[in-house]
Amino acid sequence: MLEQPVLPLWESHRLLKPGGILFTAAITSYATLLWATTVFGVKNRLLEEDAFTGMLYCELESGEHIRPEESAYHGMGRSHFHSAAELRCELEECGFHGAAVHGVVGGAWLAPDIDELWKDPKSREALMRTVRMLDGREDIVGLSTHILAISYKNGGPLPEE
Repeated sequence: MLEQPVLPLWESHRLLKPGGILFTAAITSYATLLWATTVFGVKNRLLEEDAFTGMLYCELESGEHIRPEESAYHGMGRSHFHSAAELRCELEECGFHGAAVHGVVGGAWLAPDIDELWKDPKSREALMRTVRMLDGREDIVGLSTHILAISYKNGGPLPEE
């Protein structure tokens, strides 16, 4: 029996014509830990909770995000988070090939006062340069917290007509 996360990929494969392009977005299994670390002591103290850190260990081991009832964490409900390798494997299993996995935001989101920095063109370009440096680096793509895979049905784009 197929796992639930793969069923939408099979359906996408069924619906796409040969050479069709599939864009697949996912949240990385590091997302909650990275977020919690960046706001620790400023917005909350979740990293001090056993229930919350138990959830983090589960996410890192299995990708399963299961919000603990006995925690002050009120984020998203049950979900499955991916690594770049796992997402690529699921796509290949469902008949998609040539998957390129990109970090959506790179590490730029970690910059303090990013909203202010983004307003300045020079600062914005510096942040985007860091995103480009990390894009496609599978060893650190999880720093992005969100990833985007671009893959093809039957291994490639439609031929030129």
